[in-house]
Amino acid sequence: MTVLVVDQSYFDQARIVASILGIKLTSKLFGKGPSRVREPFCGFPLSHLVKHVSTIVEAGHKVVIVEEFKEAGTSDGNIKRKVSRVVTPGTGVDETFVEMEKMNFVLALGVVDGGEGKEIGMAYRDISTGASFTRTSTLSSLRDNIQLVRPKEVVINERLEATLIGEQILTLLRGEQQRESLMVSAVSTDAIPSSSTSAPSSQSAAEEVLLAYLASTLVDLPPPRTRATFVDPTQVMQLDAVTLKSLEIRESLRGGVKGSLLYGVKRTVTPGGTRLLSERLCESPLTSSRPYNQSDSCILLAAAPSTNLDEIHSRLALVSAFHTNLSPSRSFLRALLRTLDDTPRLLQRLHLRRGTAFDLLGLKNTMRALQTIRQDSDDRLPQTGASDSILAEYGLTREEVDAVRKLVSRLGNFDQLANEIEIAIDEEALMAQTRAQERKAMVAEEYGDRAKEREEEEELAVRAESDGLWGEDKFWVIRDE
Repeated sequence: MTVLVVDQSYFDQARIVASILGIKLTSKLFGKGPSRVREPFCGFPLSHLVKHVSTIVEAGHKVVIVEEFKEAGTSDGNIKRKVSRVVTPGTGVDETFVEMEKMNFVLALGVVDGGEGKEIGMAYRDISTGASFTRTSTLSSLRDNIQLVRPKEVVINERLEATLIGEQILTLLRGEQQRESLMVSAVSTDAIPSSSTSAPSSQSAAEEVLLAYLASTLVDLPPPRTRATFVDPTQVMQLDAVTLKSLEIRESLRGGVKGSLLYGVKRTVTPGGTRLLSERLCESPLTSSRPYNQSDSCILLAAAPSTNLDEIHSRLALVSAFHTNLSPSRSFLRALLRTLDDTPRLLQRLHLRRGTAFDLLGLKNTMRALQTIRQDSDDRLPQTGASDSILAEYGLTREEVDAVRKLVSRLGNFDQLANEIEIAIDEEALMAQTRAQERKAMVAEEYGDRAKEREEEEELAVRAESDGLWGEDKFWVIRDE
């Protein structure tokens, strides 16, 4: 007998799910005795969950995943249910609707004292990479700032709906909802403790809204408070929505990336590189060297597009160095980077306990690559403090050398951790396990109801050919010390 584990949807939601997924809508009896009523019902195999969840979210809906379980130590047979995850457009981690080369922000808006100060706080985070930022806005510039961030979802405090500024914000968001297919949600912050003992700010109010929303959607593991980078308006070029579109910075007037400035300058070879390029052009800041502190009178950030002359000169020095005398190094680094996984998203999956052994191996490969990059830079650059004559022999200026060394110094040294991952994981066994799983999925698709029977036949054939010490050969992914 083959047991098919399915995800099920009931009542009016079943009609929506069946329509979106193009699956059969049936019905099921609910209740007891004469009060039994037939209600709509549909379902699909658990193995299709990721694909179908992404399809439903892309259609503009939230998906609530409910798991069934039995409490330990009980024998009454009662099955309990709990919400394990709420998937929304702005809280994707590794779902297929999360685009590899774009940020996937969920944006929270916050005000202080009912918005009497007219300042609106903005806190936005990409759950798939962990990137987190804050900035401030006014009602008149809010639409422009939303266009710069380009969130997949906007969240407000449910108490804000009863205020005048809340009504104005919601009116603006409804317009964006129609133009950009933006999802708008409300959440209560009553269960979130205040993050500061000092006077509240609009940014901290927005961060509390964001934290409350993430706690209600990532139920099993709400992400901890993350040090957000504050976008200092004095250090970034201010672009309104009309200018951004007219200059064709991100998209052409005909629609799509082709023909835009981003398309013209894009030479990146990794998804992370493409996201970083887009951030520098128009979206959001680079990571600050230190977190935002409300007591700071002036915060200098390398933001995008930056107006900080020191940052601009540093970037120009890097371009000059790699375009001329470090050209062989550039070619080598591009080839090396092509072999790596999307490291920020890989790290976030591990942080959210959604990682696999393959993610650990990908992390190890990135650490090995960082070691190679450091070695390559040491081989191609003159020693620190070299004289002008030696710099001339290398064909580099002191500014170029300093810029490259500063960049390399930020890579860190993770050789020990890479060694520990290499010792712990048996790559050959992992590949063998993957091939076995792929074979099992292929048999299930080809033989249908006879899949279990076919698997048993193949297993008996393998045992007959080669009996191990315990009757069959086993492979182990994590080596046992």
